[in-house]
Amino acid sequence: MASRGILVACLGLLLAAFPGRGAPSEARVELLGALRPDAATAAAGVVTAEAGVVRLDLASAESGAMLSWGPLPAAGTSAYGLVVRLRTLTPADGVQLQLLVRERSGGRILQPYHKNSVRVRALPAEVGESEKSLLLSTGADTDELSGMLSFTGGPARVEVLGVELVDSARAAAAAAEAGRARLREQLAQLQAEGAGREPVLPRPLVYSRAQVKYGLGNNYTRGWIDRPLYLDRSLRQPTPHVTPLASFRRVVEIGQRYDLDGFAFFPETKGRMGVFEMITEIAPADFGVLGEFVGSTDLEGKSAALTAALACPQAARVGDRLLITSYGADGLTPEQWREILSALRERHGDCFAFLPSITAPVALRPGYTAGEPIDPVELEAIKARLRAYLAVCDGIYFNYPAAFKKYDDRRRFDEGFYREVFIPVFKSVLAEPAHRGKLFGLSAYVSHYNADLSLGLQEDGTKTLRQSLETALAARPDVVILPEWDEQNENTSFRPTVCNGLSTLRIVRCLMAGVKGRELSPLAGDDTRLPNLVVSFRKAIVLGEALEIELLNIPDGSGAGSYRVGVTLRDTAGAAVHSFPPAVLEAGRLHDVTLRLGSESLARVRAVRPEITIEGWPGAEGAVFGEGLHHCLLRVGQNADAKWAKMPLRDVLRPSTATATLAGGAEGVDGGVTVRAEVVADRPLASLEVLEDDEVVYSLDP
Repeated sequence: MASRGILVACLGLLLAAFPGRGAPSEARVELLGALRPDAATAAAGVVTAEAGVVRLDLASAESGAMLSWGPLPAAGTSAYGLVVRLRTLTPADGVQLQLLVRERSGGRILQPYHKNSVRVRALPAEVGESEKSLLLSTGADTDELSGMLSFTGGPARVEVLGVELVDSARAAAAAAEAGRARLREQLAQLQAEGAGREPVLPRPLVYSRAQVKYGLGNNYTRGWIDRPLYLDRSLRQPTPHVTPLASFRRVVEIGQRYDLDGFAFFPETKGRMGVFEMITEIAPADFGVLGEFVGSTDLEGKSAALTAALACPQAARVGDRLLITSYGADGLTPEQWREILSALRERHGDCFAFLPSITAPVALRPGYTAGEPIDPVELEAIKARLRAYLAVCDGIYFNYPAAFKKYDDRRRFDEGFYREVFIPVFKSVLAEPAHRGKLFGLSAYVSHYNADLSLGLQEDGTKTLRQSLETALAARPDVVILPEWDEQNENTSFRPTVCNGLSTLRIVRCLMAGVKGRELSPLAGDDTRLPNLVVSFRKAIVLGEALEIELLNIPDGSGAGSYRVGVTLRDTAGAAVHSFPPAVLEAGRLHDVTLRLGSESLARVRAVRPEITIEGWPGAEGAVFGEGLHHCLLRVGQNADAKWAKMPLRDVLRPSTATATLAGGAEGVDGGVTVRAEVVADRPLASLEVLEDDEVVYSLDP
């Protein structure tokens, strides 16, 4: 008996010599040094401990060993895991390991116990390392955990290498933070690698891609959720081209107001080649066109486009070479492009610089969104793909940031991924010595979503435009393409529209002043007694959604200091239903203040209209805009219309007279009404429309 007592004491000393790797409050607690053999186990002499290992010599099928641990502090309503690492020195399929964990509350053991299933208790027949685990969730009253490892059977020799109690929530949080820390290191490294990339051109060339076919002669009423602002039915003229020359001439005049370098387009697409001819005839000053190849093997179409572009003085050039960007270029392999470009140069000479559109780094976005480190193997594969295209082309270009929509945040633009991951990956490869002098292209969007479902990249007021364009310009590319000038179906329009007004024009013009090194200035005809302020909100929301009202200041040199904007919401009868605290904006900075209100507080009204009050702007002190701004419909149930109304105050018509009356029951028409309206203004009126639930039901075009 004395010898057994000595064995127990020695074993206790040996086990106590294995210090735990953390306090109970940490995510992971090593229990190997805290294991306690029961008296029978100690007396049997089956357990020894040395050098961080607990060894079990189980001589027969009747052998057994019980090792206990705890109690340890624990949290209620939490998830834990018990993980045991083993090494079998002999085949051990005759040995079973039961894991048992008890919950305790105030020193009292709670029922039931947690045990691993009989089906998974057997140790492996193979010699080597293995692992057993038990997952559990604690009850609300639990404040401690204790447990036991029970080995039964034999013969076998087994080593216990580690016993770990894992607080799953803490472990997950620690792992997530470690992953985020590693991601931050990787992003900093990418930024450093790309910092050495020097622009080829003195400034970025900025073109807006135009479909061209959506001319100004058509209204597109009810076809899509927005329409051209400068509709003119007189521009419906016979034409051999995809759009009448008179309409395209007017479109070019509008584009020039943005201070853009011109329009990009697809000359290979049916009917578009004539754009080269039309722009040559118009011959606008400091405004041209840029041809884009599509991702096809149509050599003849690309050759014809080069022939037409070479004959066009307004075609974009870098030095004495045409600049050609692309769409869907990575649908072809680098080898296919090498063959196409070689054939074109055999015909036309080295007269063009081609940038393929590449989307490869988009694959890194799911990990970035989850805060996970970048897989170095995947990153290197993406870089290798970029290098392969750079080896046969004159640069690389990205044309689809519309892919960067946050699905868990109302499909808003993921500016962080564009700035922190995508662009640095491009630049890190372009900065490599082999690629010095290669061109770099990016793009920016207003939005990109179908009119029927509104499931794509949302415009988010003017934030998507500003974030994507400012991010692209800050990267110092050689060319920026803005898709698209006039794509009605995808609601990407950069051109003025009924819902957007001149908001996009004003933003792009402001940023282009920085690109071209020009002084900020008001638009011709602006009333600078008003701030260059754009008020934006969605035309319709479902009750329960947040009503967001974006107040955007656009600097144009006409004001200094700060000013205040008050917003009051009024119902259809004119009664005030909510007032926001005044928002403070700085006249010299492009920035917004976005007001938010839970629409459930507006459940008793069908629509609201904002009333805007300006304070602190010289000439507009106390000015009130109570008429002329769009309304917001408050719907119950479904709403597929995610379109925002964006209204620059300087563009809001303020007629001297504006009256409308409804008279029920027009003669001979069941349920019809007669609308009588009178509008008198100090400028020509293009049209007068009657809307019912935002749908045009009558239009007068003087």
